Amino acid sequence: MGRSLVSAITQTPASGPLGPATTPPMSFAPALPVPCVLRHAVRSAARALATTPKYKVFLVFMNPPLDCGRGPRWKSDFSGPYSPEPMLFRASECTFPAVSASRQGSRRIGRPSVQCADAQPRVRDDRIFRRELFRQTLPERDRHSEDFGARPGRIRARPGSGLRCRIHRRLGCRPGGIVQHAAGIGDAMKIIAIESFVLTVPTPKPMALNYAQQKLVVAEIATDEGVKGLGYSLVFGGGGAEAVHAYLETRLAPVLLGEDPLFVERLWEKMFRADMGIKKQGVAAYALSALDIGLWDIAGKAAGLPLYKLWGAVTDRIPAYGSGGWSKYSERELIAEAERYAALGCKYYKMKIHHADPRENAKRVAAVRRALGDGLRMMVDVNQRLDVLANIRQAQVLEEFDLVWYEEPVLADDIAACAEVARAIKIPVATGENNYTRFEFRDLVERRAARVLMPDVCRANGFSETMRIGRHAAAHQIAVAPHVVHELSLQVVGALSNGFLVEFIDWTPPDLFEEMPVCRDGCFRVPERPGHGIALARGAKEKYRSA
Repeated sequence: MGRSLVSAITQTPASGPLGPATTPPMSFAPALPVPCVLRHAVRSAARALATTPKYKVFLVFMNPPLDCGRGPRWKSDFSGPYSPEPMLFRASECTFPAVSASRQGSRRIGRPSVQCADAQPRVRDDRIFRRELFRQTLPERDRHSEDFGARPGRIRARPGSGLRCRIHRRLGCRPGGIVQHAAGIGDAMKIIAIESFVLTVPTPKPMALNYAQQKLVVAEIATDEGVKGLGYSLVFGGGGAEAVHAYLETRLAPVLLGEDPLFVERLWEKMFRADMGIKKQGVAAYALSALDIGLWDIAGKAAGLPLYKLWGAVTDRIPAYGSGGWSKYSERELIAEAERYAALGCKYYKMKIHHADPRENAKRVAAVRRALGDGLRMMVDVNQRLDVLANIRQAQVLEEFDLVWYEEPVLADDIAACAEVARAIKIPVATGENNYTRFEFRDLVERRAARVLMPDVCRANGFSETMRIGRHAAAHQIAVAPHVVHELSLQVVGALSNGFLVEFIDWTPPDLFEEMPVCRDGCFRVPERPGHGIALARGAKEKYRSA
């Protein structure tokens, strides 16, 4: 049966409707497998077609790669006469090259290579010659088909004419930005300028009893394509903001000038590894964070996506907890603040416990619980003020209130002590706002020192490092509730499967940012604007800029 099939296929008539078949029929070895016979028979028929003048153009695929899984094989990878690219021939101008199977080896292990009886070396056509031949063959209308994958017969639309492109221009984005870079089309975007400054913002009462002002170290990153990124770090209480600004402007900003801002991870590494003698904590971490946030803002705008979707969205609705309860509040002010957050729908409230007497701290917690009832879940924040033994005693007094977490029991640097407290008390421990790198958070995770991690995007070296921390925590079933700056933290929590809450401190004046997210029913919607979705309000720079 197999032999008769071979004979039927290889018997080529001397003439036919396409003209004389000048190419002699191929002969096969008796042991040649049937699939190989079929392939060579098809090539023989193709050579017969190529010799007729009735067909001007033939697109013949010479030896397409059949071994899936090895990936595409480009012309430079071949030492033999086969090419994975389509070959184009004009019958009146060039002769069909003979097919050769003289390639060394075989696709399949243990399969001997086969030599065709009529094998000849195939002369490769120059790529430029083939492209020009292709363009001359097609009508004018079809010449667009070799650009950007357009189908033959379709004229490519003018770049930037689509609805999405028009929306991008309204948002200050370049049409097709990240797609063009991914495809290697056009010149790379470049950072041409970085303007940095400090904004000093007074805080409202009663928060002003503890912190009279907040300071933002801002970096505005400009590119040669008009896309701008806004990055900033909130220096809580304002201490050291000028040092952060000086380090950003003199040491880190020059590293970014002239670079492509879409290479965010590479630029993060360059900044993180700059000045190896200075640990990326404190001042250096605040500065790096501001620039990294600005770079991601550009990446999101270039892609036309909010960051949480660019990173892989999990949810667009994030629950918040009201934060405050400062130590200088009276009991009445404490309850009034908790009621204000409850009126916004917040089901969580965090307060400070800074009194030296554990019973006095328990009394303040009890006052809030009585005023708002069991429907309000509560957390307490020690702010690194106690040692291991004092924390154990304090936690024992508070166990009756069924607290969500017990925050920052010891110095943030003392991870061993934090782990000791976590093992000794029944309330889950939360910490991380004063830790800076994934290496510190890795130690917290491995020592089981916390059940909730609280990285601050303005301290933990920006969005890049914060996302690494969050994903590492997810592998250990540890929740993430970022510290402050909820307007930026929303993007992080929205992209993490273990995201828990965002911290809501309503201290920002209405003329500082445009379209700040609003808390409704105790939750925030993640901004859908491209990038992180936050912009300085008109006139805010002039009003709050430090001299």
